[in-house]
Amino acid sequence: MRRATGPLRFEATAYYTRFDNFIFRRLTGVMCDGTFDSCGAPDAELKQAVYSQRNAIFRGGEFQSQLDISQFYGGVWGIENQFDIVRATFTDGTNVRGFPRCASGVGCSGVTPIGSCASTCCTRSRRTISP
Repeated sequence: MRRATGPLRFEATAYYTRFDNFIFRRLTGVMCDGTFDSCGAPDAELKQAVYSQRNAIFRGGEFQSQLDISQFYGGVWGIENQFDIVRATFTDGTNVRGFPRCASGVGCSGVTPIGSCASTCCTRSRRTISP
């Protein structure tokens, strides 16, 4: 769904995607130092990871909008926002670990006769699925 004209513009999208042999990083629980031979040492500081492949399903949606607020030096300034959410699971129903689940952001933008600019007014926040 999209509205691309006028002072309020927005776009909303939903998706469902199945990935065959999705590649992901998996922590083994074994600690290592700088080399593979050091894995399993009790005083190691690094987490060992392996890369695996499994079928996965990603589903979610995205929304973004822009609102023109006022005239400014021959142009227009306004605010914009974005939000997305995703549910990522393997085909057996378990979660794809560490994948960002939700993100949002707010910003301001401006368009003048000599160019355009955009700036983030608020930081973007992300939550992840706990391990």
